[in-house]
Amino acid sequence: PLSGGIPAQRVRTAMRILALHGSAQTSTLFEQRLGPLIKRLGARQHQITCIDAPHALPLRDGQETSLGWWREDGTGLEESLDVVDAAWRAGRYDALIGFSSGGACAFAVANRLPGLKALIIA
Repeated sequence: PLSGGIPAQRVRTAMRILALHGSAQTSTLFEQRLGPLIKRLGARQHQITCIDAPHALPLRDGQETSLGWWREDGTGLEESLDVVDAAWRAGRYDALIGFSSGGACAFAVANRLPGLKALIIA
């Protein structure tokens, strides 16, 4: 408690979170998989935005779209870092979430992102 017996209250600021999907996925699929998290965070006025990786990958059975943060031959990561950096700056985000290869991309780009408050990699 503060002096005078008044309890301190935590100030919670709504966060804008940028999310990077894994290899051979899309932002739409990742958003669906993050549904429960998005619902919980939305109740607290946080906002998660998923973006697509820039590189088309070979389709797997039943896929309409398959995207990656680098191509199968290992090239293209720098272009992906530029895409994430541009999305970050345009959206004025606070935190970055990356899953699998999206996590590797998030880790690689983190030092470029002004105002980054949290980095979550899974």
